[in-house]
Amino acid sequence: MLSGLIFTLFELIGGIFYMIFSIIWWLLMIVADWKVLSKAGEPGWKSIIPIYDSYTFYKIAWDTRIFWLGIALAVAQGIFEVLGGNSFSLFGILAAVCGLAYAVINFLYCICLASSFGKGKLFGVGLWISGPIFTMILAFGSAQYRGRTTFTNNSYF
Repeated sequence: MLSGLIFTLFELIGGIFYMIFSIIWWLLMIVADWKVLSKAGEPGWKSIIPIYDSYTFYKIAWDTRIFWLGIALAVAQGIFEVLGGNSFSLFGILAAVCGLAYAVINFLYCICLASSFGKGKLFGVGLWISGPIFTMILAFGSAQYRGRTTFTNNSYF
C-alpha cells in the first residue's frame, strides 16, 4: 500500500516537472520563431497563429505556393489513410506517396530556410532533423536574413 502511494507521488511529481518543462519549451519556441520572423522583416506576432506561422515561414524561405502544395498533400494523405485501412491497398500506397512527397518538400524547405539566413545545406539538414534546436540557433545567433531562396538558376543544388 505504501509503495503504491510513493509510486503515485513520484508519477505526480514527474508529471508536474514534465508540464513545467513543456510550457517553458513552448514559450521558448514562440520567442525563437518570433525572433526569426523579425529578422526577416515580418511581424513577430505571426509566430503565435497556427498555420499562419508556417505560411509566413514558407513566405520568407521559399514560396507560399509550396506551402499550399504541402497542405494539399497532408490532407490527401489523411483522406487516403481513412479510405485505405491497409498499407498494401491502392489508398494505402497513395497515402504513403503523399507522405513521402510531403517529407521531400519539408526537407527542401529546411534547406531553403537555412539558405535564406546565409547558412549551408548541412544546417538545413539540421533544421530538418532537429528543427527546434536549429531554429533557436537562427533566432539567437548572428545569422542575418538574406532573402528567400529561388531555384531558377539551379545554383543552390
